[in-house]
Amino acid sequence: MQINFAAAKLQVEGDIAPATVQARIKELGYGVADPAAKDVHDPWYLAQLPANGAAGFLRFLLSRRETIFALLGALLILPGLIFGELFPMLGVHSPVFDLMSVAALVLAGYPIARSAWRSLVINHRITINLLMTIAAGGAILIGAYSEAGLVMVLFAIGEALEGYTMEQARTSIRSLLAVSPNTAVVLRPCIDCAGHLGVDGYLGGPCPFCGVEEQLVAVDDLVIGDRMVVKPGERIAMDGRVAVGFSAVNQSPITGESVPVDKGAGDGVFAGSINGEGALEVEVTQLAADNTLNRIIRLVEDAQEHKAPAERFVDEFARWYTPAVVILACFVAALPPLLGGVPLWGEQGSFYRALELLVIACPCALVISTPVTVISAISNAAHNGILIKGGVSGAACDRERRGV
Repeated sequence: MQINFAAAKLQVEGDIAPATVQARIKELGYGVADPAAKDVHDPWYLAQLPANGAAGFLRFLLSRRETIFALLGALLILPGLIFGELFPMLGVHSPVFDLMSVAALVLAGYPIARSAWRSLVINHRITINLLMTIAAGGAILIGAYSEAGLVMVLFAIGEALEGYTMEQARTSIRSLLAVSPNTAVVLRPCIDCAGHLGVDGYLGGPCPFCGVEEQLVAVDDLVIGDRMVVKPGERIAMDGRVAVGFSAVNQSPITGESVPVDKGAGDGVFAGSINGEGALEVEVTQLAADNTLNRIIRLVEDAQEHKAPAERFVDEFARWYTPAVVILACFVAALPPLLGGVPLWGEQGSFYRALELLVIACPCALVISTPVTVISAISNAAHNGILIKGGVSGAACDRERRGV
């Protein structure tokens, strides 16, 4: 089994039913996308928002149930935050504010707590989500309702920001396919010609009267050996070999070459390149899934899994650091009252200090920022025509640039 979190892909080999794999994935708290569902459109209210920037992040938040809950939690926490934390001198307080803060905690924190529980039970790992869940639950016990809701809402939005960045990186990679057309004009025989049925005994199949004609087909329906007709100025839809014609082909979208390359019979051409002034007949040599652009996309997606040294260090650091913080917080809560002089409860109590330690020591910023930075850099470079083999190669390039 191979999993690529950056590309959101899981590859499983072996004699196992797909339904079993999907059930296990959902048990771990993840969703499974249907690759056959191509015509999925956003609701009208999302279609009005741009895909990038702050509005793009809002669109991302409104497109998922968990992040919608986080947004609702952010709205519910506002009264308690404003009147209880920012302007307590106004003297405005109501039990309703506390109830709204608890509701915000439940809405924003349920997906986080569920993920923490599954990681603890299934993978036997103490994660950052568990730290935040313990801290928020402890804050409720001591009556710090606004703080509990605010911590969980901010953490949920931070997690959503990480997901948005990853989604933008995937979109940047998939946008490489935009340079290749979705359809192609091919030379194929007329099949079951309605205009000639019954003429001279013709009952169906290849029409002997029409012969070969131009047909517009989807790129996914092309087969090896098809002949595409590429007119001057058109993009070549599929990798192939020139069968008839001569032209200068602009390959800069694929290879970066600044000067068009002359192509004649027998020369190879790439999907996404632009034909010059001559018409060409190109014989298809690759299926859609194996053309140059798709291979580039797969290489970049694989590169995102090749972690830089900093990523590997952070992963190993978080693996041991997170449980250590939980253990240390237990000592902070238990030892001062046992040694005497410090109460357990209250804002000056050791339990409150332990909760503060859990929140402050949470390494979420460090753990999230490192892989997101590397993945975004690789994706942005690929979008601008530069392929990086992985985080390791990117780190080596940076050291060479700095002369280290």
